[in-house]
Amino acid sequence: MILKGTEMKDIVELFEGLTQEKVLSCQDMANGISNRNYLINGKKVLRVKGSFSDPFYSSSTEHEVENSIAHLNLAPRLIVLDEPSGTKIAEFIEEKVSFLDSRPTEWQLEQVAAILKKLHTSGIRVANKFSMFDRLEAYKKESYARINPIVESSIIAAAKQHFDTKHLVLCHNDVVRGNILFAGPKVYLIDYEYACMNDPVFDLVSFLSENNIEDRKSVFYFLSRYYGNESMIPIEKISAFYHFLDLLWFYWAGMMQRHCPNPIFQEIAEIKHQRLIKL
Repeated sequence: MILKGTEMKDIVELFEGLTQEKVLSCQDMANGISNRNYLINGKKVLRVKGSFSDPFYSSSTEHEVENSIAHLNLAPRLIVLDEPSGTKIAEFIEEKVSFLDSRPTEWQLEQVAAILKKLHTSGIRVANKFSMFDRLEAYKKESYARINPIVESSIIAAAKQHFDTKHLVLCHNDVVRGNILFAGPKVYLIDYEYACMNDPVFDLVSFLSENNIEDRKSVFYFLSRYYGNESMIPIEKISAFYHFLDLLWFYWAGMMQRHCPNPIFQEIAEIKHQRLIKL
C-alpha cells in the first residue's frame, strides 16, 4: 500500500531525520502485528513501534543484541535503532522471500534448527534476562482473561521444575512464522524485540508451538536436528515448556487486547485457551 497525506509526511520526516537520506518512495508493508513496517526507497525497512509496547521491551537490549549478532549473519544488517523509541531501520532482503509452510518441509525444519543452534551456541551474553515467570505475572495482571487456577498452578510448577537457571543463553524468544524468512538457500531470523538470556528450550518450543507444528514426525525431526539425535531430546521438559508458553502468550494476548484494537490478539488468546482447557 502506497502512503499518502499526513501518514506519509510523518514517515518521511522520521526516516530522513534518522538517516539524512531523502525518501523517494514509501510503501506500507502491512506485515506487523503490534508494529508498522515501511519499505523505503525499495532498499530499507523502517519499523515504527505501536502505541502500546510490551512492558518488558527494552530498546537498549534490542540494540545490544542486534549489534552483538551482526557477525553471525542471522538477520538483515541493522542501520539505525533509535533509543528509547525503538524505531529501527534495517536493510531490505531483496531476494524473493518465502515463509514457513503450514506443513514445514524437512529442509525448513533443518534450517530453523541450525539457525537457533547457531544463536544459542554463539557465546553472546547480554545483561537482560527473559524472566518468563515474572512476565507471566505481569501479563496476567494486565489481562481480564483467566483459566482454571489449579491447571495454571500445575503448569507453572512443572516449568519451574525444568527451568535451567545455570545455563541461560541468548535466545530469540519469539520464533513465529513472520520472523523466519527463507531467501534462496539462506534463512533469516528477524525481529529481536524479545531477545535476551533464557533457557534455550524456550526457543525450540516457541517454534513448535507458535507455528502449530504438532505431528510427531516433524516435531522429532526438528528436535533431532537441534540436539544431534533423538535420545538427547528432553521430552518432559519440552512438554512442560509447551504448556507454559501457551499460558504465557494467553495472558500476553489478553493484555494486548486491552490496549490494542487488532482482532489478532483475540484470535491468539482463543487458540491458547483452547489448548489450555484440554489439560
